[in-house]
Amino acid sequence: MPIDKPICVNDDYQHTMVVSDDRQQVTFKHVTPIDGPNGKVQEYTYKVLYEEGDSVTLYLEGETRKHSNGDRAIWVLILERPDFYRWRIYGTPAEWRNTVVGKRCKE
Repeated sequence: MPIDKPICVNDDYQHTMVVSDDRQQVTFKHVTPIDGPNGKVQEYTYKVLYEEGDSVTLYLEGETRKHSNGDRAIWVLILERPDFYRWRIYGTPAEWRNTVVGKRCKE
């Protein structure tokens, strides 16, 4: 979702992020199901590989997508400001970001 679209007025992608007590997992819980790589999902969990500065490197549990070399996809969530984050896939240049944005809409 491009950053200039009205994210907070659209329920399609609204979600919460729940971090496990041991900080080893992050679960995204969507208000309404969204398209996932294997069909519709409402909740999915990432394993935290490591944290560094304003980013967290994660592996999506049950991920079936792979790189052309067979490696599983590893994701980096980058907190760009206190109110929004973006993603990049591990192994791409550090300055690269995709257009999928998570934005804090309200408490």
